[in-house]
Amino acid sequence: ASVVRQLALALQHLHGRGIVHRDLKPENLLMVSKATDADVKLCDFGLAQFYGEGEAELTGKTGTIAYMAPEMFKEGKPYNEAIDLWAVGVVLYILLGGYHPFDPLGSAGDEEVQTKIEQGKWDFNDVSWTHVSTDARALITHLLETLSSE
Repeated sequence: ASVVRQLALALQHLHGRGIVHRDLKPENLLMVSKATDADVKLCDFGLAQFYGEGEAELTGKTGTIAYMAPEMFKEGKPYNEAIDLWAVGVVLYILLGGYHPFDPLGSAGDEEVQTKIEQGKWDFNDVSWTHVSTDARALITHLLETLSSE
């Protein structure tokens, strides 16, 4: 819970300043020590961009496909900071379930993962989810909603 809470606070800070990260993934979360309560730092701002009034629209496939929100695959269509929240949903799913929601076996190629993301194909149908609270699963479900399902 602490990792996700700290990530949410980091995003609140960024989004409050009109910055979208665009490449959230576990590899871009650094623990400052090996302690179980270590602070988490968000890194790799190479794809980050300002957004909002007076800024260029955010468009295009940018980042790591396995963590990209479905709207990022729509050629020429603008998206906003919500894409970072989608990536938080993927990270939270991995932290609680132990595997990627769109690549459970870890063997799918980018094209297959993209197709599953665009189709919204994922579930909690695994024994590893029996220990996860209803609230946590509801949060993941909300974060991984596609625009077409809203």
